[in-house]
Amino acid sequence: RRPGRACRFGLLLLWASALASANGITNGDFSNGLAGWTVTSGTVTDGGGHALLAEDAAVLLSSIEQQFVMPEGISKLAFYHEMVSAVDPGEPTGDPADAFLASLLDAATLTPILSTQPWLTDFFYLDDTGFMDFDPAIVTVSGGLVTLDLTSVMALIQGTQVILAFDLLGFYDGTATQVRVDNVALIPEPATLTLLALGGLGLLHRRRR
Repeated sequence: RRPGRACRFGLLLLWASALASANGITNGDFSNGLAGWTVTSGTVTDGGGHALLAEDAAVLLSSIEQQFVMPEGISKLAFYHEMVSAVDPGEPTGDPADAFLASLLDAATLTPILSTQPWLTDFFYLDDTGFMDFDPAIVTVSGGLVTLDLTSVMALIQGTQVILAFDLLGFYDGTATQVRVDNVALIPEPATLTLLALGGLGLLHRRRR
């Protein structure tokens, strides 16, 4: 017999709980403001369900980060972003473009785990001219969704402390820039997802019996 609506809803709850337990990131959807995240520089505020990085007149860098232990069985890191720029008549032009960067660092050494170039820290770069820079071998971009493939380094970083950082470099280029960041998540490997699903189905079957 097919499970009823209540059973299917229970399975969804079990599935969501299993995924949450596999995710080392706290408050990745920013539903609890900036809890779990640290503002290390400039102006970063709760945008109402997302983090809002904004240019700061006093400093060039607005930055938010979270340190966490990388769980086992993770294949990808993903987040959504949106850059919004407006003309700022109070800023002179001629400086470099405002830029948004995402970096994944070793917490002990602060060296990049995966990056765009060997000498840079970020794995994703976007400036207010629309220029993007990333390594297509490890990063995919679909609209506002950025996904970083971690399979090549998971054996080295699982169980270790890492730092995920989002930075907005606000130069005096004649524009005022803001970046929204949301839905930061770690995605389990397909095999891990299967085990989680089977575990959820098993619990549901035992409850029905």
